[in-house]
Amino acid sequence: MPFNQFMPSEHFASTDVIDRASDFTHFFADAGKAESEWSLGVEVELFGFTRETLERITPAQVQTVIEGFGSQIVNRAEENEYVTEATLESADGSEIGRLTLEPGGQIEFSGAHRLSLQEIERELKHFLDQLSAIGEAHGIIFIAS
Repeated sequence: MPFNQFMPSEHFASTDVIDRASDFTHFFADAGKAESEWSLGVEVELFGFTRETLERITPAQVQTVIEGFGSQIVNRAEENEYVTEATLESADGSEIGRLTLEPGGQIEFSGAHRLSLQEIERELKHFLDQLSAIGEAHGIIFIAS
């Protein structure tokens, strides 16, 4: 039975057997990208704490952290006067990734798609070095999850 993503599929009786070579398997295989289009990305969520009291940082401090990347922010989304998402680019115009304010107040970094782990490592190290400098300047430490 072919899988149709727009219509409900036929009901299966509890006695029906799903064959490993079924159309369901082919649906996923056919929907995949060609190997030449594969890429990698990284996401890390960071919880900020004040260095002196170890209290969670305030919404204003989260904004200070995001604005610390100001020269790299090329696009931002705001909600209730808070930046909730910022797209980052390097000086040469290449995509770095996105910073997103998550519901628990944590900051998520979503790196751009890369072709190798070495590229991801280099990008992530650069981001964490910047984040560390911003935190140092404002008395903030971070824990990643």
